[in-house]
Parts: sequence; C-alpha cells; structure tokens
Amino acid sequence: MPDDNKPYVSFQPRTVINAEDMNAMQTQIKADMQARIKTAKEEITKAGVDIAKDAEKFAGKTPEDLKGELDKRYAPIGQSQVSKYLRRFVHLQKSPVVIEHKFGRFPQVQLLQLLPLIGKTLKDNTERPNGLFYLYYKEPGEEFYGPSPFDAQKIVLVRATRGHVWGWPLKDIFNQEGFKYDLKGKLDDAVFDFRNDVLVRNSNIGDERILAAAKIFEWRDKTIGELIDDRRWDDIYFAYAPREIAIQQTVKVLSNANPPVEEDKKCSVDLLHLNGDSLIVSLSPDAEFGSLDAVLILRS
Repeated sequence: MPDDNKPYVSFQPRTVINAEDMNAMQTQIKADMQARIKTAKEEITKAGVDIAKDAEKFAGKTPEDLKGELDKRYAPIGQSQVSKYLRRFVHLQKSPVVIEHKFGRFPQVQLLQLLPLIGKTLKDNTERPNGLFYLYYKEPGEEFYGPSPFDAQKIVLVRATRGHVWGWPLKDIFNQEGFKYDLKGKLDDAVFDFRNDVLVRNSNIGDERILAAAKIFEWRDKTIGELIDDRRWDDIYFAYAPREIAIQQTVKVLSNANPPVEEDKKCSVDLLHLNGDSLIVSLSPDAEFGSLDAVLILRS
C-alpha cells in the first residue's frame, strides 16, 4: 500500500499530463482503495464478528462443556459418578423396609420424622392432629395450624415476596416422585392416585391423609389443564413438616389417649447398607414405640 503522504503519480511543474498517465493513476487509486477496504474488513471481523460468534462460550467452551468439567472436578475423589439425591417417604416399623436407591455406592442418610399437623375441630374448636400432609393454594392471608411440637402456632402462608413459603409446588412433588398425571384428569383424581400409588403402596405411610384448604376443595373437579390455563397450577403447594432426628435419640410421639398427648419416647433406628444400590431400615427392637412416619434423604 502506498505511503499516505506520497502521490500516486508525481508530476513536475509545467509537465504535460497525458491520458496514459491519468489512466495509470486511476488504476493505482482503485487498487489502493480496494486494499484498504479489505484490510478494514479483516480488522472488523477479527475484533468484532469472531468474538461475537464466541459470545456463548467462555474460554472457548460451551456451558455444557464447563458443567461436565465441574461435575468431574467436584465428584468425590476416586469415584467417577456425580452427586445424587433421593427422598423417600417411609413408615418405619420393627420389621425392615428395603430402600433401593441404585447410586452405585453407599449414600449418606438423613432421617426426618413427619410431624402431625394440628388443626381446630369445627365442633368444639379444640386442637387435634389432623394428618401429615396439607394441600393449599399459595396466596396472602391463608392460615393453617403448624406442626406439633410448636404449640399449634398459626402459620401464615404468604407469597415468597412477603415471607417464607411452606412446602413445595405439587407439580414438583409429582415430578420428584416420578408420578405421572393426565392434564385432562381432575385434580381430585390426581391427588387420590398420588396418595394411593406413592404414600400408601410405595411408602406405606401410617397416616396418609392429605388435608386440603377450602379453595383446593372447591377446585377438586377442575382438570389440571384448566388450572394451568387459569395460572393456578404453579401455586398449588404440598406441605408437610419433617423434623430432623438422629438415628438414636428421644423423640416426641402422640399417645393413644383421647385427646392425644405428646410423650417422649426412645427412638432407635437400625440401618444396614446391603450393597451399593440398596439398604434396609427399621426401628430397633428396643425402640419404645411401634412405628414412625418418616422421610429418608439419601445423598451421594
């Protein structure tokens, strides 16, 4: 490319400029312009377009590439699998229950006691345990009595922007438990099938009743598809009260008195890992009560 301060063709004073010289100069001008345009395009491409093509990458790697590397990096040393999680409702008795987790290794186990939910009876306004599970529509001002042993204090259920939310969206509970539902099916039928398939058949929960708020009761004949269209499905919540306990400790259980009262009883749980895919769990023979509704959390 010519020097910017140097003329394309030099003419001395009083020199006659002929057509051949002019044509040669125009040819040089065109060649110079084309060369400058080409150089400018290359600079723009290198500094802008090529970088834009890599905008979805970091250090030349896609999010999927980075996730794979981090999964491998933070997996337990000496093991190729990544972390896993499983929640299982279970009715513990002194006869063992087999839990299949299929982690391919021994998991860490967390034991949670399902506390009874307390509500007031309509007849005499007394507080009694009503069940273990509660289904409600998350909206400001809805109230329900909280789990024992918290003195049946009212829990005000509000939207996340105003306070804490109790429980999980029902759709997430369905998905986490692998429960399949029909969008054309009624809400009442889906909850009934979930109760029978997950809480009764799979978990054998002792008190599988699912309490429902008044608004849920009103919507029991609506299909899940209709609730989705009405933008209500995401705010239907499934709540329960799991209290963490140790494998061996004293826990509060309800007596057989009328009305029931809480009593301190020795809780001792036997847990044996059969292999890398399953374990057995039961109340120990020296436990001072016969059954315990619980949640097992398994992590690897």
